[in-house]
Amino acid sequence: MRLGEVIQSSSVNYVAQGYDIKSPPPLGLFVTAGQDVPNTIGIVQNVKVEPFDPSRPVLARGKILETEEQVFEESPQLMDLLTIRFDCLILGYETERGIVEGLASVPPMIHSFVSVTDTSVQNQIARNASFVRSLLNATSADPDALLIATMRQLAENLGEEQYSSLVSSVQRNLMRELARDASRLMNILKYIGVNT
Repeated sequence: MRLGEVIQSSSVNYVAQGYDIKSPPPLGLFVTAGQDVPNTIGIVQNVKVEPFDPSRPVLARGKILETEEQVFEESPQLMDLLTIRFDCLILGYETERGIVEGLASVPPMIHSFVSVTDTSVQNQIARNASFVRSLLNATSADPDALLIATMRQLAENLGEEQYSSLVSSVQRNLMRELARDASRLMNILKYIGVNT
């Protein structure tokens, strides 16, 4: 499913503008920028709904209205004045030879289409130790909350059997990464479905 287009990019992350303001991508969703290989695989780490033009701030309009829907019914032009942007942390890229985990060798091209990543690719990347390490070291979001949100998205996208197997792999990687921080480890494990 296509979600938007890249409007800013680097080797570490990229920002995409979404197509549907009423349907923003969830935090932690695996996304792919680019239709052809090499394409870039990332995770939604921040979502913003904001004015299309930053010099024109949004004003409250519903003081005398009964419902939120009425705000948009009374001012239908608002949908054209707002936009959705989401920031994606790059986890790897896909080449003719397969998935390469780590930073993108080349940033995604501006106007690359951003789509939900294939579940087999999600599963493959999430099993690698670099997946856990990348999310735990994320700087633009709360890393623990981002990891938990990503695992929740994986639980929705993968079948129960695949997710259970994945959780075991992620648990091992978390235990290696957080061996000296037991309380943080236990907190994350609790939220991703591991009985501690």
